[in-house]
Amino acid sequence: MQRLIILVAACMFGIAAPTFADEFQSLAPLGTQPFNCSAPGAPLEPHYQWWQNTTGRDLRIGQVRIWMGMSYGGRADYHAQVLRYPDWMSLATAGWDRYSEPVSVPEYAITYSPHWVNLAQGDWLVLYYFCAPVTGPTMGHVSVTIWYTLEP
Repeated sequence: MQRLIILVAACMFGIAAPTFADEFQSLAPLGTQPFNCSAPGAPLEPHYQWWQNTTGRDLRIGQVRIWMGMSYGGRADYHAQVLRYPDWMSLATAGWDRYSEPVSVPEYAITYSPHWVNLAQGDWLVLYYFCAPVTGPTMGHVSVTIWYTLEP
């Protein structure tokens, strides 16, 4: 039933879900609360969020998705990146020049399947994000979902 719900949601939003042949599981390890963007013209204020793999097993990441939201009427340059620590490998990067109301879901997916990126036990995922508004106060929100299988 969970697979059907995920597949229906993916079809509704036009998002390509990884194949279920390898029994992918989803996890949303990183996600911000709404945050204030830097003031227009002020130096950027980068933000970081960390998540450690404490599952006891290596994760084989087949897809990384970044969803970016912004307050209604917000105008900003928006950046989000997912990195693997300790080697700082970039798993996914999203940039959004939001100057009008969006006409689609602001979601970016990097698919590695049928290959994968390994996240070893004890390694970290790091979300690096910021937004620089063009006009007035603006708030952003970022969410990261990974699709993975466990190392056998």
